[in-house]
Amino acid sequence: HLKDEIEAAVSRWSARPQLVLGEPGKFAAFRRAHAALAASGTVTLELALSGVPVVVAYRIEPAVRPFKWMLRAKSIVLVNLVLGENAIPEFIDRQSAPKRLADALAPLLADSPERAAQLSAFVAGKCGACGTVQFPQLAYCVNPSCHVPADRFSPLPLTDEPAKVLTFTGDWLSY
Repeated sequence: HLKDEIEAAVSRWSARPQLVLGEPGKFAAFRRAHAALAASGTVTLELALSGVPVVVAYRIEPAVRPFKWMLRAKSIVLVNLVLGENAIPEFIDRQSAPKRLADALAPLLADSPERAAQLSAFVAGKCGACGTVQFPQLAYCVNPSCHVPADRFSPLPLTDEPAKVLTFTGDWLSY
C-alpha cells in the first residue's frame, strides 16, 4: 500500500536501498542481517526468532504523548514483554536521537557482550522428556502433562525452524 510512495522517496537518495517486499523477502533479509533497527511491533518478535539482535526506536503519536505517564508496562517491545526482561534496548520519542541509536546498534554489529546477551535471550528450550519447545524457556516444562524441570531442557535456536505455535496457559499454577 505504501510501496509506490516509498520507491519514489528513496529514488532521490544517493545511496539506493534494496526494498524488500512480501513475507519470503522479509525473512530472507532477516537471514542475511547481522543486526537491525526496528520500530516497535511484531517485527521485533520476528527478528528475535530469526536470531537477529535489534534496537527499537519508537515515536509516540503527538496526541497520545500527554497520556504516556499512564503506561504501566516496563517495556513497549513485544520480545521484552514475552521474556519478562529488557533484552532489547528501546528508545522512545526524544530518546531516539540518531547518535543514541547508533551507539546502541554498533555493539550488535560486532562480537560483543551486548550481541551475545541478545542472542542467548532469543534461544528457546526443548524439553528432553516430551519434546515441547518453549520460548521463553521457564523453570519447568509448560506442557500440562509433563512439568519436568528446565535442567532437562536443551537450547534450541529458532532461526529457520518451521513451527506451529501452540500455547499452554499458566492458570493451573495458581490453584
